[in-house]
Amino acid sequence: MLLAARGDKAQASAEFQKALDLAPGLTEAHRAVAHLAADSHDWPTAIREFQPVVTGDAAAHYDLAAALKARGQVEEAAHELQIAQRLSPARPVLH
Repeated sequence: MLLAARGDKAQASAEFQKALDLAPGLTEAHRAVAHLAADSHDWPTAIREFQPVVTGDAAAHYDLAAALKARGQVEEAAHELQIAQRLSPARPVLH
């Protein structure tokens, strides 16, 4: 994430992608690629990368919902929000 913090989000994403090529189950790498993609408004990539990390993770469901909403997939976003709310009812709802 140091590369991203220095403004080189493309290189940071490429490095995380290399990590995922070597070990596809790295949850934090998926999350990092997803956040970098969302920052760049690359919603298809953000959605694809958030999906492997959502199991039981309210924050990931909220992130996925935000990406789906930004892409115009409102029904899918609402579904993810419902799951997130069940997992973490105290967290404020995304608008």
